[in-house]
Amino acid sequence: MKRFAKKRGVAYAGTAVVAVLGFIFVCVPRPTHAENSRVITIHHDGTQQTVVTDAKTIGEALDRADVTLNNHDVVEPGTSFELVAPGYDVNVYRARPVTVVDAPK
Repeated sequence: MKRFAKKRGVAYAGTAVVAVLGFIFVCVPRPTHAENSRVITIHHDGTQQTVVTDAKTIGEALDRADVTLNNHDVVEPGTSFELVAPGYDVNVYRARPVTVVDAPK
């Protein structure tokens, strides 16, 4: 009787391991993949926006994502950068001209 109980315990343990591995496989997020497009994460104005696009350049992708740029804004990588990899992180740094007047009193 003890022999049977021991085998049954091993069977339960094996079933538990298979169940846990199945749960991990189903629930763990996998990276986004696009067949003919690129996944671009745009960091701008304190937000993060992820888009899937078939744009050829960073500038075109920003236009399609409705991210407007001002003349003094800086984009990393640059707006003319050609997209060839499956994914990119794009940073938009907002800027504006400032004049500092240092006049003695």
